[in-house]
Amino acid sequence: MTGTDKTADPRALYARLRRARGHAPLYALCTGVYALALFLIFSSVGVLLRSVLLLAQGQPGGEPGRLALYLGLISAFAVLAGFTGLGFAWLEQRTQNTLRRRMLHSLLHAREDAAAALPAGDLLARFTTDLSEAVDLVGFYLAGWIWAPILSGALSLAWLLAVDWVVAALCAGCALGNYAVMRGFSGRLQALSGQITAGQAAVTQLVDEGIRGRQEVRSYRLGPMLQRRLDAALTALAGAVNRRTALLARRRSLNSLFGGVGVYLAVLLGGAALAGAGRVNFADVIVALPLSDQISQMFTALGHLGPMLAQRTPQAARVFAVIDLPGEEDDRAAAPAPGAGEPERPQPAGGAGADAVVFSHVTFTYPGADAPALRDVSFAIPAGCKTALLGESGSGKSTILRLIQGLYLPDSGQITLNGQRLGAVPPGRWRAGLAVMPQDTVLFQRTIGQNIALADTPDPARLRAAAREADAAGFLEAAPGGYEAVPTQGSGGYSGGQLQRIALARALYRGAPVLLLDEPTSALDAGSEAAVADAIRALPRRYTVVAVTHRPALAEGFDRVLRVENGQVVPG
Repeated sequence: MTGTDKTADPRALYARLRRARGHAPLYALCTGVYALALFLIFSSVGVLLRSVLLLAQGQPGGEPGRLALYLGLISAFAVLAGFTGLGFAWLEQRTQNTLRRRMLHSLLHAREDAAAALPAGDLLARFTTDLSEAVDLVGFYLAGWIWAPILSGALSLAWLLAVDWVVAALCAGCALGNYAVMRGFSGRLQALSGQITAGQAAVTQLVDEGIRGRQEVRSYRLGPMLQRRLDAALTALAGAVNRRTALLARRRSLNSLFGGVGVYLAVLLGGAALAGAGRVNFADVIVALPLSDQISQMFTALGHLGPMLAQRTPQAARVFAVIDLPGEEDDRAAAPAPGAGEPERPQPAGGAGADAVVFSHVTFTYPGADAPALRDVSFAIPAGCKTALLGESGSGKSTILRLIQGLYLPDSGQITLNGQRLGAVPPGRWRAGLAVMPQDTVLFQRTIGQNIALADTPDPARLRAAAREADAAGFLEAAPGGYEAVPTQGSGGYSGGQLQRIALARALYRGAPVLLLDEPTSALDAGSEAAVADAIRALPRRYTVVAVTHRPALAEGFDRVLRVENGQVVPG
């Protein structure tokens, strides 16, 4: 997933980008106005050159006033062409915003295994560099270099046909070589663009690793190793960039030979020969000279369309790979249903004595793994019960927590939460009955009250009640700003124990009946561990608590202890 989809169809990706952009009439209007402005500029230049020639020859049509008029028209049309850039910029920004929203929505609702396969640094590259370059195709980049030159060249050719078909044929014939030149570079440019895109993603990922792991880098003196990896990635990226630059230089050289100066010389020399033979008027050749550039650009654009799409195909493929991540909803239709030998256990609607969480003969294997992480696991946790899942690392206890969250579906067996079967209800509805306290607490750049409530406008009473139940009110309310304080980046200046109690307050504010705690004291000292453990044990009976831990001390005072060993659950 971190590389490039080499089988992606450039035209299919381009069609998807167009649909994401929308506003086809505005795009067509901007492109048409820009093309018309190009045609009017170069045709005015041609008429201006003919007027200069007539003025030099002392013939009518070369008056200074007329020359000034043509110069004014050229300037006005150039200004008009420049203003179309505003429309293209608006379309590009809108398309980026639309696709970025879709990417984030897809990532947040993707299957856990699919989302976890994309490293953070690689994702950052997809959301920034790749997206920007892909959207170029539906903005000015393609309109200015492809569609507008094609339209302007067609108008130029049509006008020259009306003036003299021989002159028009001369210009077209001299410019035709550009098409073959452009088409010949398509495949190699696409391959090199794919290498560059993959190289940029690798560099971004390494930089991201260095930023996130800077403490480990310093403590373990990993700087030289990280630098060597970064140097190797930069060298590979530079090599691909240099090869593409050399290829583009060769293409530009051939383009100059078969277009640009080469076309001008061919039209001048051919026109002079035809004028000498009495076949054409040399003044018409002078008019056609600037327009021959537009005709040449038309053939260049026709040949360049494929290579230009190919250059942006790797970036577009990486953007849509995020948008196309398989979603959680995709698995719900295939959720395991109770079979004949696996009777569905009736679940009471709630209240005293009801089972909040039930595992019935659950077996689960992580995608790509050879052996199951859980094998035929069955247990029931009554509502209001505090239950500890105790076990060593790798025993399967965190897998149980992930399954309760609905991040994965079991291979066989069934899981129910408050009487609802996993897979039978949408993920959002399933998780509405859960609150999770992860191992690592993330603080967002918002007030501490908004961090706890995860809302723009927290309810003050609920906020204070959650903080008190989590034993966090004391240090939060005593700090400058109280709940309105904005934490700094990282830990926000809080100790490990304080961060865990903030995370517990966040879970309690949600008001969900089932609390899932993932190693809530694993990284704490003895004093902080005792404070967090006391806060958890003091939670009222309206909460069903499931805590994963490898520390027996945390499990003391819990109603039940389930020991997890080698993917199976046994009573503690």
